[in-house]
Amino acid sequence: MAAGRTATSSSISYTEGSQATVGSEKSFRTLIGFQPYMNWKFSDEIETMFAVGYFHWNDATSGNFTSGGVDTSTLGNTAGTVPAIASVNYKVHNPKQWQFFNTWTLPYNLTFSAEYVMANKANYDNSHVAGYPGTGIPTPDASKSAWAAGLTYGAVKKAHDWSVSYYYGDKGIASVINTYTNSSFKADNKGHTFKANYAIADNFNLGWKGIWIAEKAKINANGGSATGNTYANANSAQEMKTKYMEFTAGVSF
Repeated sequence: MAAGRTATSSSISYTEGSQATVGSEKSFRTLIGFQPYMNWKFSDEIETMFAVGYFHWNDATSGNFTSGGVDTSTLGNTAGTVPAIASVNYKVHNPKQWQFFNTWTLPYNLTFSAEYVMANKANYDNSHVAGYPGTGIPTPDASKSAWAAGLTYGAVKKAHDWSVSYYYGDKGIASVINTYTNSSFKADNKGHTFKANYAIADNFNLGWKGIWIAEKAKINANGGSATGNTYANANSAQEMKTKYMEFTAGVSF
């Protein structure tokens, strides 16, 4: 007696850079950039460095969180009778960025640094925020600039050297890609960064960094309920804030 058989199907598929289906999505990311710089020395104590950079990212897969880059585990929580502001992923499509950077070595062991970044124009719309209404809703410009300025006293070069630094920064949601900044100061934030370093020995130093930041753009971009307007009513009193501290130990040879 022959055993019964059930018809089944099988397939073999091959894709190359397909963006058509989620299961086979591929992406090739590239960065093209240049950043020439110049140094001027005015005296033994005063000198400056100025750099201008241009960068073009080929990357449509990265994004930044709105509302100050809040941890997504907090979404949907409430505080008393006031609903929590949910952050959403803001997609950053192939940004083009100009960067201007300047440092000054000054008397009295001081160093001043300033940086400015300007990206191409971007909006709050359904191509950048998933579920954002496509018609009949305002699509304001997304903040595309970032800047920071700060002062450092001292330098860590040999045993018992120390330094302290303070920076104020402001990062627009569409100015940088968080994935590539290698920084805890994420986009859509503004605030303060403090640093301190001390050399225990010639090749061993300890460091501390503290960041106190708050959300920059109070835009309601919460998915399908988005209005494209600033926070209103109960939500207007809320401001996402982040405090971050780290301790480091470094060895150099």
